[in-house]
Amino acid sequence: MPEPGSELFRSDRRFRPWRYGVSHTEFLLRSWTPRSGPDKTIDIQFIGTRRMLIRDGYRGLVIRLASEEHAAAIKAETPQLYGRFSGAYSVFLLESQNEIDYVVAATVVWGEGVLTAGQRDVLTAE
Repeated sequence: MPEPGSELFRSDRRFRPWRYGVSHTEFLLRSWTPRSGPDKTIDIQFIGTRRMLIRDGYRGLVIRLASEEHAAAIKAETPQLYGRFSGAYSVFLLESQNEIDYVVAATVVWGEGVLTAGQRDVLTAE
């Protein structure tokens, strides 16, 4: 696992919430293609999502792993969500335009590619 406070992901592209699956607690952020840019999609998927403070879109995005102190403060607000498994969840900070949101999840993965017809995201081969 990366060090607390470390940068995990950075992009100047725009992102927006795309999908949240309650049964599998998966949250997906997706970039949309700028009119003059490449036609590739960037998907960022948070797996095992327990809590979020997000907005409807991001102009540029940096994802960092929260410091231990920041993560503990966020988790302390709703301890019933984590129970004895609190250590299994990380707090991922979403930084954009001098504002910070967060997602508490087990992990985060991302990928970039061109979506084909019927493909749900660039992270799966469906």
